[in-house]
Amino acid sequence: MRRCSLEKRSRQVRADFEPLTGIIRVYKDDAAFPDPYEWNITCVFHDRATVEVVGATEPPTPEAWNALLETMGAMGVHEVFYRRYEDGIERIVRHKTGVE
Repeated sequence: MRRCSLEKRSRQVRADFEPLTGIIRVYKDDAAFPDPYEWNITCVFHDRATVEVVGATEPPTPEAWNALLETMGAMGVHEVFYRRYEDGIERIVRHKTGVE
């Protein structure tokens, strides 16, 4: 996880910020952030290199999915995955971001 630490010198007090979830919004280059965006998804960090995407209301376009993988790769994430349920059976679909 990406952590930000602050240390108060007088008492050796420390606070860690560990972001565990976030929202990815995908929008066209000519759109003014954040509207209109084409697709959004919630991301849950399992560790520094692995993110699960949850809560999609519709499948992404190939361009939106590639933008997600590029963004996650730029953050140092190696793998993005999601869960599919068909007839009560869970299937995990994994994608590499290209970062090793």
